[in-house]
Amino acid sequence: MASLVSEEQSESLFLKDPLVNSLVSEEAPEKPVVSRDILIVFDIDETLIQFINKGPYPFWMGLSEEHRRVIDNNIKYTEIPEKKQVILFRPGLKEFLKKAQDSGRIKVAIWTYSEREYAEMIAEEICRKFDLPEDTFVFAYGTEDIQDHDVPKSLEQIWSDPRFGSKFNKFNTFLVDDRFGNVCHEINNRNSILIQAFAPFGEKKTREAMTPKLLDKAVNDHMFSDLTEISDKILKDIDGCNDAEIKGAFKTESVFAPKCMKRKGLSDYVQPYKRGIQLCTIGEVENAAAPGKGGRRTKKRRNYKKTTQNKRGNMMKRGKKSMRKNMKNMKSKRYHRR
Repeated sequence: MASLVSEEQSESLFLKDPLVNSLVSEEAPEKPVVSRDILIVFDIDETLIQFINKGPYPFWMGLSEEHRRVIDNNIKYTEIPEKKQVILFRPGLKEFLKKAQDSGRIKVAIWTYSEREYAEMIAEEICRKFDLPEDTFVFAYGTEDIQDHDVPKSLEQIWSDPRFGSKFNKFNTFLVDDRFGNVCHEINNRNSILIQAFAPFGEKKTREAMTPKLLDKAVNDHMFSDLTEISDKILKDIDGCNDAEIKGAFKTESVFAPKCMKRKGLSDYVQPYKRGIQLCTIGEVENAAAPGKGGRRTKKRRNYKKTTQNKRGNMMKRGKKSMRKNMKNMKSKRYHRR
């Protein structure tokens, strides 16, 4: 009896078989995915938070009733009174991280000049404070992760890392920091935003008593509002590129390359600096290179172990270690939250 199904029909039915399709799809090579995400690497101190340890804690306890009222109403903080420590969170931090989470395209990480353990604990506290997923931050780096202190926080380390390099590069990654030394070198200066410090108790490591001017500057801080605008414009620019254009620019076009700033609508954020450097900036950054702010270490302090031997470094280190120990053991009822 002659077959009622033609050869063409037989082949069509064969390809429609679910089992056959699964086998074919498994064998077919997958096309490489072009990343349309961005990665923002944040500094910690005076960028996301201001940390008050035992030394300057009297400044906190000595706040006037009016200053305390303003802080309670405008700045989120965690106080650990038994350890005489306070973490003040920059206004807008919660909202920006929620936006990043909801977008699915804005990835965030942190990199501090302090120890990696401190970075991890601050990341944990931010997630706890604002009810964010534990994996909110792609990574939490510290001074141990800086391979060359002549080029601190080099983004090249991220781009050459097999875990991140296939997805993030100079086309979609940038650092947000309040210290000039971390953003001015040739690797980072076209992939960084130099920002106004969040410093209600001053920008010096030793802190200072709060003044009406410092408080007003902290309460009315708009860094995250501007960063939201910048991020949206960068994502919009990426959306205007096809896959081939993104692949071509992935390793050749920096986020804040001068030739791109007008196209992205970011020209208003550019400021010129010494040696012909142009940086994307937010807010008042006149003190960004002040010695008391730290940032890029000198040759004498390049070795991390030697750095921690000086008295001031040990004081800060003890304060942060004490904070970490307390954060691990304390109970929620011992917190004073705002």
